[in-house]
Amino acid sequence: MRASAAHLTRYESRPDLDSFLPDKSFLVLFSKKNCFFFRKQGKVGKPSCKEGSKRMALELFVFPPSPRAFKVMAVANHLGLDWTLRMVDLTRGEQRAPDYVSLNPNMRMPTLRHDDYVLWEANAIAQYLALLRPESGLLPADARARLDVSRWQFWDLAHLEPAYTPFIFENVVKKIVGAGEPDPAALARAAEPFHRTLHVLETQLRRNRYVTGDTLTLADFSLGAAFVHAAASRLPLDRYGETQRWYAGLAGMPAWQKTLAMTNVANKEAA
Repeated sequence: MRASAAHLTRYESRPDLDSFLPDKSFLVLFSKKNCFFFRKQGKVGKPSCKEGSKRMALELFVFPPSPRAFKVMAVANHLGLDWTLRMVDLTRGEQRAPDYVSLNPNMRMPTLRHDDYVLWEANAIAQYLALLRPESGLLPADARARLDVSRWQFWDLAHLEPAYTPFIFENVVKKIVGAGEPDPAALARAAEPFHRTLHVLETQLRRNRYVTGDTLTLADFSLGAAFVHAAASRLPLDRYGETQRWYAGLAGMPAWQKTLAMTNVANKEAA
């Protein structure tokens, strides 16, 4: 067993770990204050737990490169939750493993498991996490304000995600899976719906600091995750100054930076 500075480790089958990690095939990234610790001066010791606890109760099953994964990871980090990252490598078909299908029959990710409670769909997971820290304000208590946040989360799935997905697929995914060069015709077809969609977001951000107003909410995390791979995806953002201003603010947040770092480490270990 080995650990990086980010406490990332791949557990192999070992009897002394059986009671802690029933499935040693996953890549596991532990956040701070969990029950697994490494002994002093960076030397790796046997896992230990706080008395009365055997393992982390809150787990996120994710493929970190995905914006859907990023949004829930960033929310969990922003809220300061103790959680465990369970790697589901889509490039290796791990979403079709029987143990995972029993959690998410859609064979998609992310999936949350909190003790015996299982939840899938990224924006639903984000709302659940926010409810664990209601004082954060990410999911407002006021009914109309909460509906406004939900409205933009629905808009994310119905409009923004379909608009940016062709750019990610052509410029990023094809390279990863060896599916050839980007298709200029596909990118040309994607341009009109992308600009139509970004115009809606840009107009909203001209009058607001954040998506729904002056306060950071789940709407910002849900929509902001779309731009994590903006450069690699070659998203045509030049004409959208307010969107760039807004995203720069998100990218500068400690939780956003932490999530980027976790994503990079997990990707390297999984490679």
